[in-house]
Amino acid sequence: MAETRSGKGGTIFAGVLVMLFGAFLLFTSYSIANETGKCAGETLQTGDRCEHVGRATLHTNTVDEEKSEKTSSAWRNGAIGVVFLLIGGGVVYLGLRRPAVAAPGAAPSSPRVPQASVSTASHTDPTEAIGAVTRGEVVTFGDLALDVNGLRTPKGDLSWTEVEQAKLDGQQIVISKRGKIVPIVLSPKKVPHGRLVVALIEHLRTSPAVTPAAGPGATEALDALARGQVLTYGTLTLDNNGLRTPHGDLAWRQIRKVELNRNDVAIYLHGKIVPMLVPQAEVPQYTLVTGLSEHLINRLV
Repeated sequence: MAETRSGKGGTIFAGVLVMLFGAFLLFTSYSIANETGKCAGETLQTGDRCEHVGRATLHTNTVDEEKSEKTSSAWRNGAIGVVFLLIGGGVVYLGLRRPAVAAPGAAPSSPRVPQASVSTASHTDPTEAIGAVTRGEVVTFGDLALDVNGLRTPKGDLSWTEVEQAKLDGQQIVISKRGKIVPIVLSPKKVPHGRLVVALIEHLRTSPAVTPAAGPGATEALDALARGQVLTYGTLTLDNNGLRTPHGDLAWRQIRKVELNRNDVAIYLHGKIVPMLVPQAEVPQYTLVTGLSEHLINRLV
């Protein structure tokens, strides 16, 4: 699909201009502050007066009046400059996070579901990939391989008991190891289909039991979604159309990503910086929920 970055680039450019104006105001604030106690570059002495000539007016200030006027101007320009810097920075941030849009006249593409490369060629969708692993097959995504026993990565092998968490950071896959500070970071060039990989890792490392209270496991959940069913995990409910939360209903196109954030499930919306938080204690099988959500979001990419 042909894409254009003109809208994204225009937003970033506008933000940079606002930041430059803010920086200019800060510079003038600094210059005015350096002139405090001076008149036309000369230091004022007690009893001196400073003349200000306008187009049609002439007024003079005492030393104290001159200091007060310049101090007020310096603080005012500095405060306004900081505001413009913050606004410009926010606009640039939103521009960087803004997805490229289709060029006018371009044919819309159909939603793409990531496909896994596995040891048996017939397994080409997420449901079959999970089933392949549970049957003892090895599923590969570029340089990453996983099976029922654990992960094989370019940076070492891990059993499932050693894996603490897997998540996406941008497009990179970050795998945290129990008892280790430094995680394994895998680039999308080496390991494609990051969202699906994270969902599989989270499912296999937790091996959630299928119970009425907790809801189905990943394989059953994907099957249920394919049949158009609604899945409920505590205070979160999801189906093919969107996600129902305690804070309101959301369509998948509104959601940028869903991930674990300390003790919460964090839901990031397009155009919003601060995520919507739902306590993990209110969401059974929260790792499975985040993986399923990322899978459903990724259909629209």
